[in-house]
Amino acid sequence: MKDKLLIIALVLLISHQSHSQFTRWSLSGGLGIASYAGDLDGTGISNAKPAFNLEAWYKLHENIQLKAGTSLYQLAANDHVASRNRSFRANHYEIYAAAMIVFPKDRFDFFSYIGGGITKVDPEGISPGWIADLPVYDIEGQEMERTALIMPVGIGLRYKVTPTFAIVLDGGYRLTNTDYLDGVSRFNIPVNELSRAAISYHNNVRAVDLDPNASDNAVFRGGNPDMNDLYGIFSIKLQYIIPSSGMNLNNALPRLR
Repeated sequence: MKDKLLIIALVLLISHQSHSQFTRWSLSGGLGIASYAGDLDGTGISNAKPAFNLEAWYKLHENIQLKAGTSLYQLAANDHVASRNRSFRANHYEIYAAAMIVFPKDRFDFFSYIGGGITKVDPEGISPGWIADLPVYDIEGQEMERTALIMPVGIGLRYKVTPTFAIVLDGGYRLTNTDYLDGVSRFNIPVNELSRAAISYHNNVRAVDLDPNASDNAVFRGGNPDMNDLYGIFSIKLQYIIPSSGMNLNNALPRLR
């Protein structure tokens, strides 16, 4: 009986030690590019701008990981409708978490992910000699929310250079619940709902000036509120894989075949 108990205790101890050797936490950071698709873009996605990303990964299973991160990114576009001419730029941030499906192969990990988070919404209108903070101006006569929900979806590849360092390639879209990443949404904009400052801005960028004393039914064209804006981020990151206490690093990295 004692022998059986000893065997069971040894099995449990070995199982615990093997389990504790799994590296669960990883930290990464890197640079990339961000692009936007919305009312002002005539090609589908445009104007690559810089992005910076930080992430933490947590390993639940060989094929399942969780990650959370934040990015600083820029968006910009020149309006493809010359008469509207509402070009913009923006400096935004995002915070998100996502679930990852991982497919390991030797030193490579292929992964896909989907998650949720928030992003800042703060577009600036560009006109000759003037940069306008569009949310402050109520540029379309209605309040613009300063944050939006996002759904990050994407794919990527991790290459383990050493047991503790890896290179990560990550590309994905952020679906959003806003049409105001670029400050353009409302289909028809009533002139009589605009402030004098908003009218002044539009007259700086439009081919035809607006009349602040126009009749109640005077409107001009804006964007398409039925389609929300989105943006994508592609980044290259260095990742530190935090080893567990007592882990044999010499046996942690699979050999290439």
